Amino acid sequence: MLITSSRRTSIKTKEFCRELETVLPLSFYLPRGKKSLRSIINLAYEKGRDRVCIVETKEEEPSKISFIKVDLDWQWIGCINVSVSLRKETIPPIEEDIELGIEGKGEYLEDLAYFFNAVSGDSYAVIHLENDTINFYRKDIHNKLIGPEIKILDLYRYDKDGQKDQT
Repeated sequence: MLITSSRRTSIKTKEFCRELETVLPLSFYLPRGKKSLRSIINLAYEKGRDRVCIVETKEEEPSKISFIKVDLDWQWIGCINVSVSLRKETIPPIEEDIELGIEGKGEYLEDLAYFFNAVSGDSYAVIHLENDTINFYRKDIHNKLIGPEIKILDLYRYDKDGQKDQT
């Protein structure tokens, strides 16, 4: 996954993007700067990434995570309005090509699996959902949640035309 931010972003949003980079296998953070959305999508495609994650800032806080599915073409697939708590502990990124696991319970489990391209099953990189809170495991580091912690305020998918899915 290619992780980037909105153009005018905050320090906390940049830190959040870097923390996501350490819990999502083979992901990388690319500071947005003046890059167009098209150039970011092209770079993700060139690097073999099938998702782009854009973290937006509101009032100096990470506030929204939007997801784009990348293939020969691209499409917006969903968005999460969030409140974030950072880990503030440095850990190395996952540089192995492993599947991202997902576990837990809550109404958003299926949507998150789709957004992050995660699968049910055993992995040492895991998204954990408990009701409306996302957290992460890195079982190669230790068997406890390591963050960042993401509180879901609202979540929706986009349909194939880029409109909010009403189903």
